[in-house]
Amino acid sequence: MNRYGFDREPTQASSSSPSISTPTPATAATNKKEQKRLKKSIWLENKRSLKWLVMCENWAEWSTKRRKTVKRRVRKGVPDAMRGQMWQVFSGATVLRQQARTEGNRDAMFKAVVDQSNAKFLQINRLMEKAEVEQEQKFAAAQEQQQQQQLDGTETKDLANETPKASTFNTTTIQRDRLSLLSVDQKKARKWDAVIEADLGRTFPDHCMFHRNALGQKVLRDVLRAYAAAHPNLGYTQGMNFIAAMFISYMPARDAYWVLTAIMDSPKWDLQSMFCDRTPAVSRIWYQFDKLLTKYVPKVSAHFKQEGMDHSMYLTKWVIPLYTRDFHFDFVVRVWDIFLQQGWKIIFRVALALLKHSEPLLLKMDMEKIMYYLRDLPSAIDATNILTMAHRIKFKTKELEDLRLEYEQNLK
Repeated sequence: MNRYGFDREPTQASSSSPSISTPTPATAATNKKEQKRLKKSIWLENKRSLKWLVMCENWAEWSTKRRKTVKRRVRKGVPDAMRGQMWQVFSGATVLRQQARTEGNRDAMFKAVVDQSNAKFLQINRLMEKAEVEQEQKFAAAQEQQQQQQLDGTETKDLANETPKASTFNTTTIQRDRLSLLSVDQKKARKWDAVIEADLGRTFPDHCMFHRNALGQKVLRDVLRAYAAAHPNLGYTQGMNFIAAMFISYMPARDAYWVLTAIMDSPKWDLQSMFCDRTPAVSRIWYQFDKLLTKYVPKVSAHFKQEGMDHSMYLTKWVIPLYTRDFHFDFVVRVWDIFLQQGWKIIFRVALALLKHSEPLLLKMDMEKIMYYLRDLPSAIDATNILTMAHRIKFKTKELEDLRLEYEQNLK
């Protein structure tokens, strides 16, 4: 597996490759160079981690008085050893958790929320099981009564209509009767839980933590259930699983829950509006991106319009899961370093950079070829090159805000 915990693709050995047991002098020299490079890389990583540790311990000063240095270091990427801790700092999750503890709100603490949500889903499952048993008993009674009537040669009406005929039982009837036992809130929770269970197996299946029935799946279930239970107006929506799983790969379940809560609820990221019913933020994002593409990558914008390419055809898989789904993990975490510290600009800049980087090829393609190309693009990019290009696309947060206001004005 690679350094992030994902299974690596097996390397195909060439038929002309020398035997491993008899390395050539050239191979030995290459190995020594690789070992030297690796040692230097580890030394640099440790050196950077120490710098970030000092910065983390004095974050109040660094985040206010040395913002340019922080910005430069964030763009280089947070060291893996510090990423989990710094993401909590960037998102404000540390403060959020401390506030809940200070206010003595035990119901808001992660363990309490998990226990409450698991108890809630257990109660729902027991009600469903009870209803299923009762339905089976009714069905058996109906069959027995019909058999007795046939033996007696009569077709009498069911006594007091207490036992329906077996022929009236079907899957829809049983399901309706089972659901009638649940309250409105329980029906919502059951729906969320069904989607969560389905998404567990689809979330980073190549990651060692999230293999089938691995510990990561249980932790992910707890985090997603806890968030849904604590936010019943939103619940759970597909896409949140990849974000939560990424957090879990860097921090304990409790911390992942608070980071997820912070970014979903905070106006700085406002992810609730992207995952709630009717997803009001999504149409706004398409509008903002269309205006930015027209301004900063005009040739691609004009070509896409000529070919009838709607942004939702490719941006949905990039922006809705915030790049966590199809892109290499080294690229994903670099984007999230910046997103958590600086906000939405990097999400738009990266999308623009991906198209700008591929501009010469895209301009030669028709719609069908563009779709195939963009589908495979996430697996073919170089993180450093794309992020360097993204930072060269200069626009300010105010421009995004102006486009948001313009979009809202057009809705009136």
